[in-house]
Amino acid sequence: MENPRRNEEEEEDDCENQRAAAFPFSTRNASSKYDFVKVKVWLGDNADHYYVLSRFLLSRMLTVTKIPNHVAIKIALELKKLLIDNSLLDVSQSDLEANLFKLMERRGYGEEYINRYKMMTRFHHQRVPLVILVCGTACVGKSTIATQLAQRLNLPNVLQTGMVYELLRTATDAPLASSPVWARDFSSSEELITEFCRECWIVRKGLAGDLKKAMKDGKPIIIEGMHLDPSIYLMDDENKLTTLPEIDKEKSLKNDENGMAVENDSRYRIW
Repeated sequence: MENPRRNEEEEEDDCENQRAAAFPFSTRNASSKYDFVKVKVWLGDNADHYYVLSRFLLSRMLTVTKIPNHVAIKIALELKKLLIDNSLLDVSQSDLEANLFKLMERRGYGEEYINRYKMMTRFHHQRVPLVILVCGTACVGKSTIATQLAQRLNLPNVLQTGMVYELLRTATDAPLASSPVWARDFSSSEELITEFCRECWIVRKGLAGDLKKAMKDGKPIIIEGMHLDPSIYLMDDENKLTTLPEIDKEKSLKNDENGMAVENDSRYRIW
């Protein structure tokens, strides 16, 4: 004899799969009666502070582990049901994760996915800022990748170096040209690279405030664009960003109003 509850669960899964296929980019499921009940998750060794469990945010965390979106929504709802049905309205973070991991394993998402989830929660609990750089030449899909990463990782902050470049060029006295670096005339590839590095440093200085705030608040951030040199984003000494490294005077360049390369001092100072 068939189990009627099993058939109901299978039908519900089939409906959710159909909805996921019809709306692949939808992240919120239909509201549930369980959403009106608050579950407090207590943190710290002494359980001195808590947060209210959100199945939407939990499902977004699960998608980071590469669990499909519709499955992540289902697991998050199952966890909320489990806690409420058992009157567990005050739980510790460890108890919450223990129940969550059981539900993940039951659906076939075991150790590999659990380890990814633990890695992401460490970033959030320790308030370690996650800084992601997406760099490359023009028209290769940087903005598309950055937007998709922000959606998948639930990150609100995406900065574009192109916008920062234009803001610095038009609103300040920063020595930046209106034409892109590859459209200007240089006598050698070394001169082009030198000028590009100089512009990267200026943009990096322009982003210093946003990066400092992200580090202080422990909030993640994505930076995308062409003017990105990952090596200069690893520096923690703010004084190192006040000047560019020594550059041979013959190779140092400045751009005039027409974007042409002209000779400049051997050391560039960034305001």
